Amino acid sequence: MADLIIRAAAPADAFELAADLRPQDAEEIRAMHGTHADLAEAIRHSIALSTHAWTAHVEGRIAMVGGVSNLGTLLGDNIGSPWLLGSSQMFRRPGALTRTGRRYVAFMHTIYPELRNFIDHRNAVSIAWLQRLGFTVQTDQSVLCGPDRVPFYPFQKKA
Repeated sequence: MADLIIRAAAPADAFELAADLRPQDAEEIRAMHGTHADLAEAIRHSIALSTHAWTAHVEGRIAMVGGVSNLGTLLGDNIGSPWLLGSSQMFRRPGALTRTGRRYVAFMHTIYPELRNFIDHRNAVSIAWLQRLGFTVQTDQSVLCGPDRVPFYPFQKKA
């Protein structure tokens, strides 16, 4: 069985992940930031903006980096924005990924009663995973994002 180790994310993790980023996640970053987006910089920026961010390794290799950032309290709600980007190692232990994901979502809910973000409409594997974690993905309400106006679906989960 593959060893799964999770620790606080560090800026250097962005460069390690970018070198082996899943194609779907690279497409999502480029859809949001443009075709010439620096993947490592986009990941590093996400880590920096997060109130909490983690890196997971499987058998010593980076599998994913994820976290949650504060969307603010504009409407009086404390809303978090969860995100996750993975490498080719991400699905080496799919059951552990889902179990661990549920625990981290539960932790995020101790800080943010509502979690919201957007996902590239082409990222079917991640959409299905979000649904397994209990998120509602609004596939009938796409929002056009980025310079090329790629459809993204909103997703959310309330505690």
